[in-house]
Amino acid sequence: MKTKPTYKNLSHLFFLSAVLCLFGVLLPIQAHAQHEDLLDKTWYLYKLEIDGEEYEYYALDIQSGDEASIEIIVENDLEAIIRLDGCPRWGCDYYIEFLENENRFVLNDKLCLALDFCQYYNDYNVDYDTIASYYGDFYENFGAIVEYSFETIDSIEYLIFTDENGGKLYYTAEYLSTPDFDTTAFTISPNPAQDQLYIRLDELSSSTTLEVYDIHGRLLEILKMNEIEIQLDVSDYASGMYFIQIKGESSNTQIARFLKQ
Repeated sequence: MKTKPTYKNLSHLFFLSAVLCLFGVLLPIQAHAQHEDLLDKTWYLYKLEIDGEEYEYYALDIQSGDEASIEIIVENDLEAIIRLDGCPRWGCDYYIEFLENENRFVLNDKLCLALDFCQYYNDYNVDYDTIASYYGDFYENFGAIVEYSFETIDSIEYLIFTDENGGKLYYTAEYLSTPDFDTTAFTISPNPAQDQLYIRLDELSSSTTLEVYDIHGRLLEILKMNEIEIQLDVSDYASGMYFIQIKGESSNTQIARFLKQ
């Protein structure tokens, strides 16, 4: 014989549901809180330590906007993406998995734009090639475990990645060098975009061009910007990620990515 629910039974059920919901909400928050000190920041590469020798990235002549940086984007409790921008590893996403309750993660895989906008820095930076080579090897040692820590030196906080061989990458929350380069700054909106994308320059020069690339590095469009703001029709683009490169005077470049919904 089935028991008919009573108001007394229902109150207990509501209480039990509330407790389960509370645990369901709190547990992910606790997992995220473990790594929250890494999130919602752009971390700029400061220096590298290779076999006990330091290589000062901040001392290189890197154009403003091309500085090597990372953002860490959480996908779920333990999985995340380290998004690399700037030179020498522009346009790469590295997939990682945090070790539970530890300040360590495993490097799993990558997705990179098949373009290299950074090669010309080899021409006038003595240590650039060494830095670029090691930087790539550090992140592409898939299966390796990387430890992260924080250290304050001369009132500056550093995020430090240390690999299994003792190699280190030092990052800061702000870029500590400002090379003397002319830049061509611009903004894009909305992002993600559905039909129209608006590109606005901070300043228009007579030789500014715009190039659009897909995730595979294929050039889709090239336009000369005759106005400080233009409208780009992306309605026929397939859903996914795209890249815009703006070239200004003296071949200075700035790059941004956008998502087509």
